[in-house]
Amino acid sequence: MLGVCVSLCTLAGCQKAVNPPEKHHYVIRGDSSNPLWPLAVEDISEEVRITLNPGAPTPEMVVIEEDGRQVAFTGERHGDYLLIPRKFRHLKLLNGQQTVADIVLEKD
Repeated sequence: MLGVCVSLCTLAGCQKAVNPPEKHHYVIRGDSSNPLWPLAVEDISEEVRITLNPGAPTPEMVVIEEDGRQVAFTGERHGDYLLIPRKFRHLKLLNGQQTVADIVLEKD
């Protein structure tokens, strides 16, 4: 019985390793003429890559929770893109208090 459990756990681990991570689609809304407007938003493994205009400053970010609360959110800057954890449904990019873009996970 223990052997069967180990085999099933191993199979589940292999299945997860073989299947690519689920890709999400994000909708970007806001002022596309703003220099902080993201050029692209895409899944990279367990993170989201937000491509910024070359030379654009790092925007402030907040996540809008299900109950409407805004929570500060951070990521890592790598050249002209940000890598952030894929733990949001609605992310706002801010320039001070002004919303530049709303990045929303599109529901299937």
